[in-house]
Amino acid sequence: MRAGDLPHKLKSIPLAVFLEKEAQQLFSPDLSIEQHAAVLTYAGTHPHIFKLFQAELLRAGPSVRTEQVVKDVKKSLSSFFQDCVNQLREPLEHQVLASVIIADKPVNPREVARAVGLPTIKSVADTLCALGLVGRWIRDEEATLSGNSRLFSEWYREREAS
Repeated sequence: MRAGDLPHKLKSIPLAVFLEKEAQQLFSPDLSIEQHAAVLTYAGTHPHIFKLFQAELLRAGPSVRTEQVVKDVKKSLSSFFQDCVNQLREPLEHQVLASVIIADKPVNPREVARAVGLPTIKSVADTLCALGLVGRWIRDEEATLSGNSRLFSEWYREREAS
């Protein structure tokens, strides 16, 4: 999908994972509060996924169910998701990504490190966060890792199951 193909003008988004408060500034005024929540839930803070999901919501209009938009966007992003996974060079990166995504909840990096048999996974987590595949958060004064985009996480789990 090219920007010229879109019926609505969207703000330019820098190519870096952004914070949720930054994402709030990028919402189209034509989206409802419920649609804002859907974008953050399914796209996370990865700029490309965020922009595509938002654009598809705008294109589809208010009468189309969010579930259908999720299905359509996930399908359209399949090759992009595969490209993201292909950026991982080390088996350890794949192991850590799988541990975080399959957990399907925020996990402590120390638990993930123990699961893969290492004292720390900081450099691997840094890589996964930079790619926008994993988000790093502080919850209850504890560091956690979780899937950054539900669309990617669902795609990844489906891919691993097949």
